[in-house]
Amino acid sequence: MTRRRLILLPALAFLLAACGFSPVYGPGAGGADAPTAAKMNRIYIENIEDRAGQKLRNMLIDRMYIGGRPAQTDYRLDVKLTSYEADLAIRKDATSARSQLNMLAHYALSDRASGKVLLEGDTNAIASYNRVDAQYAVLAAEKNAQDRALRDISNKLINRISLFMANMDKAPASR
Repeated sequence: MTRRRLILLPALAFLLAACGFSPVYGPGAGGADAPTAAKMNRIYIENIEDRAGQKLRNMLIDRMYIGGRPAQTDYRLDVKLTSYEADLAIRKDATSARSQLNMLAHYALSDRASGKVLLEGDTNAIASYNRVDAQYAVLAAEKNAQDRALRDISNKLINRISLFMANMDKAPASR
């Protein structure tokens, strides 16, 4: 079985290399010097309302501004964050035993010079938590659920924007 794995491993590596697979950003693409990372570093992230929006903006800044905040930006990212909670499990005394936090982020990436929207869409995240009798435990669980949802939205936004930036030069001019 070991000999078979030794044969399959180089064959698998050869197939991946032949299929045109290339990393969008990261070590294989040149890290902070990669073209996509450089484009991501030219996006100004507008302020997002509320404390959750501030946290989301900070997460995006941490991931997009690899070499520090840019002096000049070519693009602008606007994000509108909304959230609501739903009770999932109801006890006999009509109180909730479990809640679900739903967050929706509407984003628009636009060219700063022309104001033309280049990429627009929605992404969402769902996080649930238990509601117990201890009030502090519920507050801590809510905060944790919110942080998990924001991290998920941040990752989705980074992935969508980086894929768009990586393919921006390859796409036809008629957008």
